[in-house]
Amino acid sequence: MSASKHLHPELFHGTHADLSVGDTVEPRTEWTPGEGRAFATSDYKNALWYAGNRAHTQGKLFGTVYNVEPIDPNDISDVNKLVDFGVPTYTSKKGLKVKGIAGFIPADERPDV
Repeated sequence: MSASKHLHPELFHGTHADLSVGDTVEPRTEWTPGEGRAFATSDYKNALWYAGNRAHTQGKLFGTVYNVEPIDPNDISDVNKLVDFGVPTYTSKKGLKVKGIAGFIPADERPDV
């Protein structure tokens, strides 16, 4: 059995959005002006915090953390090489595919990160 040359850590995306398996987390330009990117992290606790924060700011009852993978395995960048976000952060220009739900968090709770 041969290993894939594109090995990435397990990735999470925290959000207020209601997504289903197979949906795409679309690249957005609000964090990367001029060049849309979809963000993910290998740090579950950080994704949980972000999901709760987005839910709170959007008036939702809870946030969701999704397991995601890059649509194109060649299109995933480790942005920690450029910017220190304090947690392992990855971006994709083509978007991320939802593989499943990793967890939920009430909008009024956010873990310390």
